[in-house]
Amino acid sequence: MLIIRRFALFFVFLFFLLGGGLGLILGYQLGAAGGHLQGADKGQPEQGGVNLQELGVSRSGISGINGPDGTALNSPKVAEVNGAPRLTGWQSLIDQGNWYLLQQHMALPGYLPPEDVQAFLAQLKQRVNKYDALPMRRVLRAYAQQFPEDVEALFMISDLQQIEGASEAALETLLNIMNGGFLAEEISRAKKGADQIIGAITAGLKNRGSVAELEAFWRHISQQYPTSDYYRYEWARALAELQRWEEAQRVLAETGTSDISQQTLDQFALTLARAQSGWGFAKADGQLLASVRGSSGSEVTLLVDTGANITSLSKQALRRLGAQPLGDKVRVRTAGGVIETSTYRIAYMEVQGQVVTDLRVLQLEADLPGMDGLLGTDVLQRFDWPVDNL
Repeated sequence: MLIIRRFALFFVFLFFLLGGGLGLILGYQLGAAGGHLQGADKGQPEQGGVNLQELGVSRSGISGINGPDGTALNSPKVAEVNGAPRLTGWQSLIDQGNWYLLQQHMALPGYLPPEDVQAFLAQLKQRVNKYDALPMRRVLRAYAQQFPEDVEALFMISDLQQIEGASEAALETLLNIMNGGFLAEEISRAKKGADQIIGAITAGLKNRGSVAELEAFWRHISQQYPTSDYYRYEWARALAELQRWEEAQRVLAETGTSDISQQTLDQFALTLARAQSGWGFAKADGQLLASVRGSSGSEVTLLVDTGANITSLSKQALRRLGAQPLGDKVRVRTAGGVIETSTYRIAYMEVQGQVVTDLRVLQLEADLPGMDGLLGTDVLQRFDWPVDNL
């Protein structure tokens, strides 16, 4: 029992002896580290490190770029020791995915040599992913400030914005390229990308029935890129949908033919004129009647039916308009139930003075006293007639 107690005392003594030695060693190391930090605070660079004050960067996580008096600097100088920059190379930072530090370094003039630009952008393209899109975009922003003439960086920024789901921001970036005085092929490339984004945005607005938002969008785009007459034409169309006829006519009058045909503009001008005059439809007993003329000059009268998807004509009207049978039958639902009827093709006809070509119609089985058929939305929608307001 006495032997056991002696062994226990021996191990306790040994434990305290080792613990005291480790404490002395750690105390010495911490003291040395404190000396290094104190030296750095006084502007003395430690061996193999970076003097943050010499870089003009605060020590708090390299959060800002400051001058000796603590004020922010837009263009701090690259720190040098014996004439050599003391910064981490861009290749190493890209490999590490250290986008924050790369952004800080990229803000320093001279960090990225001009001969490394192509390799730098190529490396970034290989690393593009949705998880790093935001920090990579910030790196490219800093890069673009150093190399504002490099349009490729702006295209990459737009791509990253789309990856983030920021379609409108990506569109603004492309519009800036289009207005930036770059080469014609670069502007064409930017406009192609912008038109794709515009198509997606306007489709969403139309699906939601947001006509007012659609008008505001086209107005903004037309003002941002006034060179495009097509954008201005779409703005006029949106104004017409809101029945703001005078504004639509004013915008249309300012629209040229840089990227849209004169025929399209003339057709829309006629549509606007008819809209303001009630579209020229005759009225009888609260119903709208349309005058239709065939290629031979024969005329028929159709009842405007916004509930019919396909225009239907009586046998006599089909014959007058020179309709050709297609040889097939379809089943359609009518007020009297489901019926089977024949299909025809009309090569040419005029509705209220508007030319309609290659129209597929149905034979109307029922009789309509005083009328030759039904004019459906398949024709009305060809000329932007506001079906809901008829």
